[in-house]
Amino acid sequence: MIMASFIKSAVLFVVLWVAATCTESSSSEVDAPVDSGWWESNTPTNYRGWEGIRCNEKGSVRELEKLNLSSFPDLVHLDLSNCGLYGSIPYQIGTLTKLTYLSLSHNHLTGELPLSLANLTQLVYLDISGNYMISGSIPSVMGSLKNLEFLDLSVNNFTGPIPSSMGYLTNLTALYISSNQLSGSIPPELGKLKNLIHMNLSHNNIIGPIPASCLGNLTNLKHLNLSSNLLTGPIPSLSQLTSLTILDLSANRISGSIPHDLFKLWNLAHVDLSFNQISGKVPNIEYCYYLQYLDLSHNLLRGHISKEVEKCCKLKHLGISGNILSGMIPTELAFMQQLEYLNLSHNQLSGTIPDCLCSLHGQGSSIDLSYNSLNGQLPHRFQHACPTYALDKTTDSCREARYFSYDCQSFNTNHKKRGIFAVSVGISFPITVLLAYLIIGFMIFCCNKAFNSSPQMMLTCKMSPKILAITTASTI
Repeated sequence: MIMASFIKSAVLFVVLWVAATCTESSSSEVDAPVDSGWWESNTPTNYRGWEGIRCNEKGSVRELEKLNLSSFPDLVHLDLSNCGLYGSIPYQIGTLTKLTYLSLSHNHLTGELPLSLANLTQLVYLDISGNYMISGSIPSVMGSLKNLEFLDLSVNNFTGPIPSSMGYLTNLTALYISSNQLSGSIPPELGKLKNLIHMNLSHNNIIGPIPASCLGNLTNLKHLNLSSNLLTGPIPSLSQLTSLTILDLSANRISGSIPHDLFKLWNLAHVDLSFNQISGKVPNIEYCYYLQYLDLSHNLLRGHISKEVEKCCKLKHLGISGNILSGMIPTELAFMQQLEYLNLSHNQLSGTIPDCLCSLHGQGSSIDLSYNSLNGQLPHRFQHACPTYALDKTTDSCREARYFSYDCQSFNTNHKKRGIFAVSVGISFPITVLLAYLIIGFMIFCCNKAFNSSPQMMLTCKMSPKILAITTASTI
């Protein structure tokens, strides 16, 4: 592709400058034209200020950064990330056979990957992520890049299946192919990548079950993300993945029960199995000492919440909403001093709210117990910490509150199907007694009106700067 003449002149000046500073540079490198057409003709570029050109002791160019040159046979490092490149990746890039590092990430490149990439057999690092519009299938010839340790093709528009030839990339430690349009099933050949530490195939259209033979061999795996696909079937045994710290299988169609040995992987710190069709009981997580994030929400889990949950003393996020849990809320939750987020809403929990949950108050803490079968009044300690009304489910009415909030109003949210009543608490400045009575009287009128017209309501209590959201539900 022919570039504008002034760009040619500027680039040739840079090349000649390199030749003058790097002795004995070959004439072919000095005269190499840079006319791939990756930059728009109106892109303002200060070519004299380009940096990142390095030569070896013989004067041959060995490293280029931020410079679109493809005619240097001894080049080993090419970083053109975030350069505003346009157009397709030129076929001639396959002539850089000594490259060990190639990054074309976060540009505006389009088209398909050239098959000439298969010639770059010395590549250790390849990053083409974040171009959005690189399309077509992932070439099977990628399997010839057997020295690759890092491969990132994420955030593009690749289609078709993951090629089974990727099983030949046995030196890979990181594989990122997320946020594409990939289809088909997970090839079992990926189980040959025994050095793999990070694997992210999320946000695609991958179908079928998770191959047990594949994951069982990846004993060095620490991060596994298969979320937002169309995966089905049960979760296979992961007992051999003793290094696993992050597991995200959310937003699929996974069914069956949670393997009993999953939460015996004591290095687990983050587990997200939400938005699936997982059934059975809530697993025992007492062995996960390092677990900080657990989301099992929007599944088909039944049974009680185990009292052993308190042994996960580092847990900060616990979400089990949208299941079929029953029984009472265990008081042991109060002993989890690190807990910042607790969501048990949309279940069939019964009984009263334990008074000891008040101990979970903290900076940014959030508790959601709405849409259950809870009854009784809000715990006394909650009322002292956060003035509010208590909702009596059995009579569908609002009991007398010990404290009244000056900011009491009803509101609607898009994600609730029925009316929601909110009571927000703040700290007001001293005002006259007369004005206070007028405001309180007006708000009592508004609150009673909102309760009488809303068949299902949620109480929300917020304290600033320390925010605590406490919700209960009332059903018809």
